[in-house]
Amino acid sequence: MSTDRLPPISDGLADALAAMSDTAIELAGHIPGVGKALDLAKSYRSVSDALFVRKIARFMCQFSSLPLAARQAFFQNLQSREDFDRFGEAVLLLLDRSDELEKPAVIGRLFKAAALDLISVEDAKRIGAAVNRAYFVDLSTLAQFEDELLSPTPEISTTLNALGLLVVTGLDAGSLDDDNSGGTYYRLSTYGRNLVKYGLRGDW
Repeated sequence: MSTDRLPPISDGLADALAAMSDTAIELAGHIPGVGKALDLAKSYRSVSDALFVRKIARFMCQFSSLPLAARQAFFQNLQSREDFDRFGEAVLLLLDRSDELEKPAVIGRLFKAAALDLISVEDAKRIGAAVNRAYFVDLSTLAQFEDELLSPTPEISTTLNALGLLVVTGLDAGSLDDDNSGGTYYRLSTYGRNLVKYGLRGDW
């Protein structure tokens, strides 16, 4: 690919920052490590830094939509348990490992759900890690397994099962008479259900 087709790095940073509201930028500065990482990325202006700013922007645009009271209560609870630094480290690690730009927004919604006490912080971390290990397009198949289903895409379902997002509920041995090759039945695990409900859907 010709390099003259690529936007300047400074433009990439500007676009990512423009996507962040003032509230999101201010909030990022209060999360241990995240604000510093954002400042460093803006200073160095490398391609990797521009991408990381985009990841932070996508995460923060979701997480910062929390009502102020819920946000303050969440941070105060973390600080009272001396978990605030670990929370910042977990966010940075998850964002750093996100290899597709759709993933930070999903992770942001998961932590928003944790802040609203809809899921635990540990579950948000665990599900976020599973999101990072998956191919993002594969995650779009999860919603069809809200009820038990014979998998139409066995290879994808096997992978999602290995990530803890689907559970096997039964096997169909098939029949030689009707040329039915059988297959495996799956449904969403608790983690998969929470990912679909809080991470992949933005209308809750």
